Amino acid sequence: VRVPIRLGYLYNATNDSTLNNDDYNRYLQAMYDQVQDLLKNKVNVILDLHNYMHKFPLSQYDSGDGSGTVLTTAEMQNVWDLIATKFEPLAIQYPAPQTNNPAYDPAKSQLIYELMNEPSGNMTQTKLIDLTNAAIKSIRNVQDNDQSKAINTILVDGGNWTGFWSWNLYETNGKNSDLITNNSIVDRDNNWAIAMHQYFDGNGAGMYSA
Repeated sequence: VRVPIRLGYLYNATNDSTLNNDDYNRYLQAMYDQVQDLLKNKVNVILDLHNYMHKFPLSQYDSGDGSGTVLTTAEMQNVWDLIATKFEPLAIQYPAPQTNNPAYDPAKSQLIYELMNEPSGNMTQTKLIDLTNAAIKSIRNVQDNDQSKAINTILVDGGNWTGFWSWNLYETNGKNSDLITNNSIVDRDNNWAIAMHQYFDGNGAGMYSA
């Protein structure tokens, strides 16, 4: 199951991205409890930062149209350090179920991280790759600091809402296929996968008529 996290509870986007300590502590604990309950019941969980790679205040609805401010590399590192540090105990406690597959690795966790839902807006492919690698490095550093054997699978989204239909099309900001064809993603554990979305209505937005 995919569990979204709203960035506005972790950053105050109207005040130079200052962390809201009280807000994020309460919010992350509520998310932690929900995720733990799912993992206990043997449900694989994708923890998904659901903000299109933009900052928005809590009072503003994020439509995903790319009109917010793109995160900086430091902010992306910071927010994933925050999330990974909070959820690391669950990553260790709930390894992926054992299988007969020779490639099975008991260190891999039942908890999966999706770095950002549907990045969009005025952001080059180079910027997206930099933000993605910064988040991956932050997550792996948390695992090192905890001397953990848990390895979370990391899901990487492409730009332009990571649409499957547009994956190989050249857009103003580059092609999503550059994420993999140019060996752009850097993960020392080599445990990542691409996340693509596809809706089958006319404009590909998932806004089907009743």
